[in-house]
Amino acid sequence: MIAADIAERLGISRARVSVLAVRSDFPRPIGRLGRSDVWRWSSVESWARDTGRLDKS
Repeated sequence: MIAADIAERLGISRARVSVLAVRSDFPRPIGRLGRSDVWRWSSVESWARDTGRLDKS
């Protein structure tokens, strides 16, 4: 999933995803698709739950 997908699922802007993506605690991308980094949703979801950005349920 790319930044736009993450932004939509977390209810934030793509720009905010870019800011979060450079943090040391944010999951590392698994690769690139064109000019976009790609993340595994399960990793981002775990991070989001651990940091209170998504409900733990």
